[in-house]
This record gives sequence, C-alpha cells and structure tokens, in this order.
Amino acid sequence: MGTPNLNNGPEPFTKWLHSQRNGATHSELTDALAKVALAVMETGKAGELTLKVRISKAARGGGHQMFVADQITTKIPELDREETLFFFDEDSFSLSRSDPRQPELPLQVLPRLQPSDLKEA
Repeated sequence: MGTPNLNNGPEPFTKWLHSQRNGATHSELTDALAKVALAVMETGKAGELTLKVRISKAARGGGHQMFVADQITTKIPELDREETLFFFDEDSFSLSRSDPRQPELPLQVLPRLQPSDLKEA
C-alpha cells in the first residue's frame, strides 16, 4: 500500500462533508449547531455537538472501496426546572403544601366597605 502522497495535501474535509450522504450530514450538522447555539443563549449553559465518523473497508480481500458512516449527537442544555416546596406530614406520610405542624389561623373574609360607609377625618 505504501505511504500516501501528501505533497498536495489531502482533500479538504469540507469537500468530503458536502458529499457524505449526498449533503444530508452537512445539513443535519448545520441545523444541530443552530439548535445547540440557541439553547446555550437561552440557558447560559454549555452545549455540545459531536460528529463521529466510522470508516471501514467494503471488502476484506482488498480493493479501494470504503464505507463511511456518520453519527451526529448533541447535548442541548435545558432550562432549570422550578422546584416546589412541600412539607412532610408524619401522620399520613405524605407531602403537603401547608405545614401540618403549624396551626391554621382563624381568618375570615370581611365585607367590602362602600365609599358611603367611610368617614373623613
């Protein structure tokens, strides 16, 4: 097989990328990059975009044909989800939004006063 002749350099990666799966890989990477960048702007958290390329010979006996497969993965950051405060009720072993150990105040709704009921000082 010998050493590759790199006098002129290898073909640009972008040329391969545009031809891989008839341009579908390039399009998917473009869309994925935009989604990750938008999520980073919205959340302030880091994101990732990974292109994995697998190359294998098409035939074991020789030849110059190769299969090239690609896999695109993203880690898109998400907004933090809100937390809700609950109290543990030791009697019922359940969660409650109100503290079961704190007695309830006997609050009542008062009737609305009409402007005619108000007195000026």
